[in-house]
Amino acid sequence: GTGCRVDDAEEVAALADAANHEGAWSGAPRVLGASKTTLGHCEGAAGALGILKALVECTVSTVGPNVHFATLSPLIGTTMLE
Repeated sequence: GTGCRVDDAEEVAALADAANHEGAWSGAPRVLGASKTTLGHCEGAAGALGILKALVECTVSTVGPNVHFATLSPLIGTTMLE
């Protein structure tokens, strides 16, 4: 994403919609993470980096923190993540 508050909220809403589509992940915990905060803008490698990050995090059963993250945007809200 662009890192702006409005775009981030739209991205989370789209992810929540996809996750809730026909109960795909009903009841399963969901975690959001980002690699851009750690490694910067990778442009062409962004998709590969996202997949690699997800594979590593699934392997070690933990999600690394986002650098400089302090509070969730009020535009997102926790109900989008439920």
